[in-house]
Amino acid sequence: MKNYIFVLFAALLFFTACDREDAGVQPLALEGTWKLRAVTCLCEPVQLQSKEHIWGFDQETAMITIQSKVDGDTLAYVPDSGTYSFVQNEAAKTVTIEGLVFNGGEPTAITFDYSFEGGDLILSDDPEVDGPLMRFVR
Repeated sequence: MKNYIFVLFAALLFFTACDREDAGVQPLALEGTWKLRAVTCLCEPVQLQSKEHIWGFDQETAMITIQSKVDGDTLAYVPDSGTYSFVQNEAAKTVTIEGLVFNGGEPTAITFDYSFEGGDLILSDDPEVDGPLMRFVR
């Protein structure tokens, strides 16, 4: 009987000690290219076309590349195209993007709350006080 208990304990220890090397990019990770699909805010409604505004997160380098074909005068909350650094806080579900430039103005840092809904990335900046809530798709 002691042998069975020892074998069971050893097997349990073996399987819990095993570690997966690299599971790759998780489906609910910021990593990758995201296309802005919709914006909700207390602003004029805006029609967005596919590939007009793309954010590419590279978690390894902590850099984000923003490509925007949208006029900043039309969407004041859409940053200018460029490459920016970011800091992700997975516990707080926030991402702070450093040095964002809007309409050629002064660089600023903005902290967005992020979440995932049905595979979409949701970024929000105080939507309860007129900040944008942006929905991105892969």
